[in-house]
Amino acid sequence: MVFAAISDACNVPVFRYALERWSADPYPFTVFFDDSCQVQQIDSTLTQTQLNAEFTYIDLSSNKGKATLKTNPEIKAPWMTIQFPSSAPVQGIIWQTHATTREIKKIITSPVREKIGKALLNGDASVWILLKSGQTDKDSRALNVLKTSLKIAEKQLQIPTTGLDIDGNPIPVTDFESYELRFDLVEIDPGSSDEDILIQILRSSEPDLAAVNDPLAFPVFGRGRALYALVGEGITRKNILESCQSIIDWCSCEVKALNPGLDLLMDMDWSHPAGGRMVDPDITASLTGLESFMDKDTTTAFNTRYDNDIKNNATRSLANPLARNLFITLIMVIAGVGYLFVRIKKHRGTKS
Repeated sequence: MVFAAISDACNVPVFRYALERWSADPYPFTVFFDDSCQVQQIDSTLTQTQLNAEFTYIDLSSNKGKATLKTNPEIKAPWMTIQFPSSAPVQGIIWQTHATTREIKKIITSPVREKIGKALLNGDASVWILLKSGQTDKDSRALNVLKTSLKIAEKQLQIPTTGLDIDGNPIPVTDFESYELRFDLVEIDPGSSDEDILIQILRSSEPDLAAVNDPLAFPVFGRGRALYALVGEGITRKNILESCQSIIDWCSCEVKALNPGLDLLMDMDWSHPAGGRMVDPDITASLTGLESFMDKDTTTAFNTRYDNDIKNNATRSLANPLARNLFITLIMVIAGVGYLFVRIKKHRGTKS
């Protein structure tokens, strides 16, 4: 089904705006090599993908390479390290390995990540990941609650039918009346070798998750953006439905950096979502006043394949009527995002 482009971003659901407009944050890859043939082969493989990644190559015979070997003698070329995106809520190396063909293929994609990407591109509002704990009773309870709750969400939840005009007045919105809401579910066993990098990303996405011995549930939307986990007894119908509702509500914040979550490492072409484009491509032009509140992206890399969400323009005077309205909008945005952050975060481990 093809929808007309929506003229006002405030009247577009979070999941749809994120799918069309929020480029996935890039993961910095560093490849250490001692043979030019190695780097050519690896670069050829990586640059043929749609990974949200940026690549830096370091010759181990260079001064920087020699310095790295002194502090990391375990490195055997070709060697690859992967770090969290610079904008992620956590930082540091999440994966390092001998860069064999098999390992690189496993890093690029996996069955679960591929399924998530296809479902989101096909229009699913979100895909929930259940990362099992290995404890049968706990995992079975979490799985049953998720299955039941997501079916209820599909039947009972609705995209809002009242939005706001440019002056903040309520208006009816009928563009999404016929949109079929779908919430998919994928399961990951804790010892899955195919998904070990995804498991590492998820368990490292929040400082306290690595030590948790309970099932974890992550809602994923947009271009693979995972929200905060529901943990153990916190995986309840109430919490799941509230998380689903927050994803289908109107997008109150067009600036991605102000929204919670972590983009997963995905090899997907996000340029052709099901239903065509539903967000007006010119919306960002009317929001440039918000850009002055954002930091510049100072990351440099050997090869970068991602779109910048934020471009730093000159600060606009608040004496200008448009800028004044944008300033007021920013205050409302921060308040709204803060509420969403608290609402999602408080679900962790909360039985309701």
